[in-house]
Amino acid sequence: MPHSNQTSFNRNNHKKAQVIAFIDPAINHYDRVVQRIAKGTEITILDPDQDRFEQIATTLTRRPEIKTVHVFAKETTRSFVCQ
Repeated sequence: MPHSNQTSFNRNNHKKAQVIAFIDPAINHYDRVVQRIAKGTEITILDPDQDRFEQIATTLTRRPEIKTVHVFAKETTRSFVCQ
C-alpha cells in the first residue's frame, strides 16, 4: 500500500481506545466534528488520496481491541458496534 497521510490521535492518552472514529476530511467543517467526539475515542482523519474503505479495513485488522466504530463521511455517517 502506498504511503498514507492518515492522521490518528487518541483523546484518552493513557490507554488504547476501544472506540474509534474515522472522519472523511471532505465533509464540511470536519474540524467541528472532531471537537465534539467523546473523550476516550481514537480519532482518525482519513487520507483523501487513498481508498477510504481500505484505510478503515487496514486499521481495524490491526486493532482487534476496537469495539465501536463511528464513520463520518460526506456520503453518510454511521456507527457500528462489534460484538
